[in-house]
Amino acid sequence: MKKFFKLCALSFSLICVLIFGGWTNGTDIEERYADVQLLSPAANEVIEFSSRTVENYYTPGDFPYFESENGMSNACGAVAGAEIVSFYDKYFDDLIPGWDACYPNGRYRIQDHVYIPAVMWEMYELMQTNVNAPGVNEQEFLNGLKAYINGKGHSVSYNNIVNGSNFDFETYKSELHNNKVTALLAHAGDVYFVSQNDTQDKIVPINIAGSHIMVAFGYDIYRYYDANGNLFRTDYYLEVAMGMDALTLALYKINPHNLSAAYIVDIK
Repeated sequence: MKKFFKLCALSFSLICVLIFGGWTNGTDIEERYADVQLLSPAANEVIEFSSRTVENYYTPGDFPYFESENGMSNACGAVAGAEIVSFYDKYFDDLIPGWDACYPNGRYRIQDHVYIPAVMWEMYELMQTNVNAPGVNEQEFLNGLKAYINGKGHSVSYNNIVNGSNFDFETYKSELHNNKVTALLAHAGDVYFVSQNDTQDKIVPINIAGSHIMVAFGYDIYRYYDANGNLFRTDYYLEVAMGMDALTLALYKINPHNLSAAYIVDIK
């Protein structure tokens, strides 16, 4: 009987690895960021209110959001890295040699067929994507992004603003206004769209069924008031580039969040 239970436990562990992309290292489970599925959304939530205010901010010129290149698998780290260096190329134009990240009016260009694919493939290799296990782990992502930036003659530092269940939103806001974006390393969970109406908002979730890396470049704060003018609900969302073919942009809710880390990227 004991052997039977041990066999069941081992089988369950192997199934979890195959389904969720986990990778074991001794007794610790190493989180990997790989291809993920979009699952059918759960039931929409409807918020009824008397009045509502929305405070928001986005990086100047929007944000350069990309999709993985043909032939890549488990490439969310490489896509996020390419988006990050393309964003900063506006301020350090040698990060992507030969490429102008922005149009003359300051808005970011869409993904091209030469320069961004080359950056993405370089990131893919520097991050050792799929070398040690499917996708990348946290350190492979950070090391690969740093190696790329260092290779272009710049330095980079990371500031993780997640500590357990706490997300340092004030630091995020401050750094965002200083033209810095944030790499989000997220566990499986939901992203959202908000459909606004005069007296009710519809919150539409989409489930990301696996650990995923995305980039935050803005925020939206929804504050809801009742008929007496009392604030009864506040929702904090990050505007994120998903780095997925099927879903390019979405909202990520941080109260509460399901992040393993959120690194503000500072390039010098």
